[in-house]
Amino acid sequence: MSADFETRLWSQLEAAAERKAARARSERAWAAICSRWHLSRAVPGFAAALAALVLVTAVVLPLRDVTTSEISAPMRLRVIHVAEGLDRGVVAGGRVYLHDTSANALVRIDPASGSVAGRTPLHTQARNVSMAADGDAVWVVATPYMTHSAPERIDRPLPLARVDARTGQVTTRVALRSPDGEPFIPFGVIAGAGRVWVWGPAGALRIDPATGRPQGMIAVPGNTVIGFAASERDAWATTVLGRLLRFDAATGARIGSGPSEPLDAPFDLVVAPGALTMGDQHGAVIGLDPGTGHRLWHTPVGSALLAAAPIGHTIWAAVHDQEASHDALIALDSASGEIRSRVALPAAGVQAMIPVADTIWVVMRDGDVIIAGRKGAQLSPDGALAAN
Repeated sequence: MSADFETRLWSQLEAAAERKAARARSERAWAAICSRWHLSRAVPGFAAALAALVLVTAVVLPLRDVTTSEISAPMRLRVIHVAEGLDRGVVAGGRVYLHDTSANALVRIDPASGSVAGRTPLHTQARNVSMAADGDAVWVVATPYMTHSAPERIDRPLPLARVDARTGQVTTRVALRSPDGEPFIPFGVIAGAGRVWVWGPAGALRIDPATGRPQGMIAVPGNTVIGFAASERDAWATTVLGRLLRFDAATGARIGSGPSEPLDAPFDLVVAPGALTMGDQHGAVIGLDPGTGHRLWHTPVGSALLAAAPIGHTIWAAVHDQEASHDALIALDSASGEIRSRVALPAAGVQAMIPVADTIWVVMRDGDVIIAGRKGAQLSPDGALAAN
């Protein structure tokens, strides 16, 4: 692909996204005018002329005031279509692995070209999964009960699979059971620092990376876990009763407890320097002290948190822009919660976000991947997009 062609492609994509947003703004403005002056939306001639005037005005005049910290980032958006549906993804072995919900298979993508390098069928009935990666291993667990009203027990255990990221082959498949032998209900899988965790309403199973088998469990008797995160030293669980529990990651012993925000649905907590991050039920992102659970900052973002990815000291969050009927990316400082930038996406339906080299891959429900980045730019150590 030549540089000139790539530049034209970026420009066309940006123009298409702006045209779509402008049409949405003009439709809302026209509806408001009709309501204000008691006009029919189908008035011929006059409606078309006024709609055209509204469209021009909508392009020139912003309809939404933003604070000085919400500066639009000059990011370029590239869209590739991968499958009929997607929900999760990770980076491992120099490839981007995405879960194709329509075929229940992992799709390997070459990040340089965006082309499909291979597929790995999962051979499970559950078409919703959680994914994690550590080194050359991709961990995939079926998650059919992604709601806090999951059943108390299930009859058959669900599988945890390990995929060799270099070959795309499934090397291990283990049926998940608690130490008492009961099938374990999973909400998600987390990997890093040589440890693998599968977590669910009953707690978290610590997985042996070599065999894929559980070798210990963090249990939360009398409560239900709705959020989980882990680092090299610590593990955290939030409960439906509004508690943040802290554990020793090596031993599983509880070492702290404090108040937390209730969650609407299971969510992987985001571990960033100095803060645990989560969304609340009122359209805000919250930073919690990892040691005490005390609230450090509270940043309204307008809607529920769809996905988040930490990069250095920046937390990239995806939210839905209800005014424009599309989603947006927001960059927050992990220490203060201050919004550094806000980037409009051309569509709605964000499922996950993956940092890939100097870009962020936004996984969409309809099977598209929006690659957000900037030509001549790269992610700086603190996670912000900075020009070279």
